[in-house]
Formats: sequence, structure tokens, C-alpha cells
Amino acid sequence: MLAAAALAASAACSGHGSSVQPPSPSFAIDAGFLFGATVAGYQVEGADDAADWKQWEEVSVDGGTCLEILSCDQADNGPAFAYHYPADVASAAALGLNALRFSLEWERLEPTQPGPDGPSYDANALAYYHGLLGACADAGITPMVTLTQGTLPNWLHEIRTGSGASSSEWYGGWRGLPGEAPGPAATVVVDFGRFAGDMAKEFGSEVDLWLTEDLPMSNATQAYLTGGFPPGGIDQLTDFQAAVINLAYANAAAYDAIHAPGNPPALVGSANLIDLYAPAPGVDADAGPQVADRLDYIFGWLLPNAFIDGNLDTSFDSVFGGPGPTGGGVALPGLAGRADFFGLTYRGPVAVNAAQVVNAQPTPDGGSPLTLPGSVVDAGLPDASYTAAPERESIDAQGLQIALIEAANHYPILPIYVTEITLNEDAQPDVLRPAYIVQAVQAVQQAMGQDGIQVKGIFYRSLVDAFEWQDGFAPRTGLLRVDFTDPTRPRTPTNGAMAFGQVAKALGVTPAIQSQWVPQ
Repeated sequence: MLAAAALAASAACSGHGSSVQPPSPSFAIDAGFLFGATVAGYQVEGADDAADWKQWEEVSVDGGTCLEILSCDQADNGPAFAYHYPADVASAAALGLNALRFSLEWERLEPTQPGPDGPSYDANALAYYHGLLGACADAGITPMVTLTQGTLPNWLHEIRTGSGASSSEWYGGWRGLPGEAPGPAATVVVDFGRFAGDMAKEFGSEVDLWLTEDLPMSNATQAYLTGGFPPGGIDQLTDFQAAVINLAYANAAAYDAIHAPGNPPALVGSANLIDLYAPAPGVDADAGPQVADRLDYIFGWLLPNAFIDGNLDTSFDSVFGGPGPTGGGVALPGLAGRADFFGLTYRGPVAVNAAQVVNAQPTPDGGSPLTLPGSVVDAGLPDASYTAAPERESIDAQGLQIALIEAANHYPILPIYVTEITLNEDAQPDVLRPAYIVQAVQAVQQAMGQDGIQVKGIFYRSLVDAFEWQDGFAPRTGLLRVDFTDPTRPRTPTNGAMAFGQVAKALGVTPAIQSQWVPQ
């Protein structure tokens, strides 16, 4: 884990005027490096009626008033990427980008539960994704394909009510079906592995880079601890624990299925949210760093440790017991080695506040310094006092370099793809976004040249403005700005698009690019 001093230093220099310096010529990037943008299927495609998120949008609580999504926005009113993708892919290529990360939406491809004769895949969905991959090939765009990115088919995850509901009021999801023990035999794990294998057979000749899961720990947290994602569980710790176990085994099942004999060769990884935790000013000098390290471990490294080293720490206390789903001291053969690269998504520094430190005192049995890991397994509680991960203070490109160093220290033999950086709309998007993108690429160049880290690509979220989950359409993250008031959904390149395109064409940040886009 990062030392508290390094975290504090990162937090101290956070913001868009970070101290990352222009790289020297020795930090040049080779022509095989991927400069890409991302789109997540449900967030941009529209007309995805079989997703759990579709049910979540339509949940009515409090007398029919929508409370789940900001402004009651719905993904169907988004950028219509499924219609516009030929032009969008061409625009990415024209900018100078050479990669696109997108998801194969499981529920779109398999909208109904498999029957006795096996799964039935939707012919129109198959044709659409073949068309998208063909457009990428024609434009010289390398695809990175994600198998699950925020959604599940509603036949695996039925939403019955809104946020804060008890676990009896929804069906399935990553926690598994009622009565199932989490692990390799859980239905969601078996079905996901089967889906991954089928997709590898169907699309493997067109895809060399696969991501099994996108931000799995973040999604489990939102679904079962903080209530932001379906099914809206709040402090449902037993369900959270089951989801973490199932996500670990689902990654292994998908990895093995993609690499099954007869499938085309490919590289497989996952996208993991790695942020930097540090005590906020004024937080207890002794307890603050300890809590920051615990949050860094649980929300950053716990699941990747299972994916890569086979250490599944379901007590969340960093003290591994024996082998098996509740241990992890011995690498579990069913989990270890299921990654060919490490996908790192970076958002920024996270300030640990005083309330969180107060709520993270040691448990009576002398276990974890956090209530969450101290209670889940030992007491088996369905609910417990838990303070959600704190909000980020700011976004800091220099922190990306620190996160890359941390990832390389954890998993030194794996190459790294930066699977996502992003900057939401703010008061000066045409100034701050291009500056942030330029500084983020500088941070990657520094990590490669100065620190000798194997970084193979960087992706910006998103290619187009998108439905940003519970925040609706309010955040604008697109390189291409979408006019949602116009039924034809026209796109306009932003300064962020121009800056990223220049960096991609130059294979890195030049002094001229630095001077143009990063204010002094």
C-alpha cells in the first residue's frame, strides 16, 4: 500500500496544476501504444429493455416520484451510439485515436434466460456488435471489449423496489440466487463463464483484448453498501461479501473460457478502480493514515489480489486464513493467475474525513480497524455500521503516476493498461479537460521512462457524452459533445478531443502541446 506520506503528498498537489513536468525525449511512446476512448453499452446505446438498470430507472418509490436517477433521466434518451457508431468510430480515427473500449451488453445479446436447449442469442445484437467491430477494423481502431460493465440481464437480477430495501426485496444479482453458496458453482458465475466462452467463439477472431469485469469492487459497493446501483442495498454486508466472492470466481470462469482450447489467442484482464486515499486536513494523525490504508486495500487491491495472486480475503481484514472462500493465505488454484494484464482506472485522490475515522474504530475482538471488515464474517451480520467511501476532493493527474507505481509494485510481471481517466463537465471544461488529459499522458510517460513501468495504453471516458448512471446526463464526459436537445443527436468535438488527438498523433506530449493546452 502507499505510504501515508506519499498519499498526503499526492493530495497536497491535487488539482489541475499538478507538478508533473514535461517528459524528456527518453520518455517517448512507441507506435504500438493505444490511445483510446471508451463507451459503455448501456450508457450510450439505448433500447436495452432487458437490463437490470432498465428496471432500476423505472422503479417508483414515494408515491410514484422517481428518486433513483438525477432528474429522472433515462438511458434511452442518450446519444444513440448504436445508430451513430459508424460516424463515431470514424471521428475517433480522424482525431488520431487508435483504440476503442466498449462493452458487449450481456442482456442485449441474451435477453431471455437459457432454456433446456441452452442459450439463445439475439441475431440483431450479434449483427450490431459484428458491425461495430468491423467499423473499428476498417478505421484502424483496436477494440478492447468488456464483458460486463455495470449491468446484468434482468433474468439474473430482478429489481422489486428502490434504494434502501432489504435483501428480501430483490432477486439474484452478483450476490447469487436465493439459497446459493457464493463461489464457483453460483449461477451468476457459471452463466457468466459460459457467456464469456460463447463471446470468445463468436467474436474472438476480431478481438485481441478482453476485459472480464469493469470496476467490480466499485459496483459491489454501490449495489450493496451505498445504494447507488441496483438493487440499492444499504449496508447489506452479507450480500456484499457474497458479491465479492462471486465476482472473483466469475473473473476466473471468464478468463478460463476465453482461453479455452480452440478459441483464438487473446489477452484477458479486468478494469480496477485504483484511487489514492489520504487523511483530510485535521483528521487524527494516528488513526487517519491507518483508515486510509484500509480503504486503499479494500476498495483498490482486494479483488485484484484474488484475480492475480489467488488470495481471496472475504473477511476484508488483510489477515488471510486457510484456503477456501473464507481464507486466502494459500493461493486458491481456482482463482490465481487469471490476468494477462492489469487494467487500472484512475479517478483521483480521496480524502478520508473525520467521521469515517470515528466510525472505523477497532472491533472488540481486536480485529480490523474498520467496522466493515471486522463484522462481516465473524458476526455474519446482514447489517452493520458502515461509512461509505468518501467523495474525491479533486482529480489529480500526478496521482496517476503514483497509482501506476503501486500497481507495478503489486504485480510486477503484468503490463498495465490505463483503462479509464475522466473529467466531468465543470465551469471551464474546454480549459481543464484538455489540460488534464495532457497531464495524464505526461504522468504515463513519466511512469514508463522514469520508473520503467510497462504501460501499453490509456483510455479516456467517454468518446461521447453518456448516461452517467445515477447522475443521469448532468455530467458531461464526452470527447464529442452531444446535443441532447436535437433528435438527430449531433456531435461536436471538444478541446479535450483536440488535445488527446494531438497527443496520440505525436505519440506523447511535446513541448508545443504542453504550451498550448496546459495553463501556466
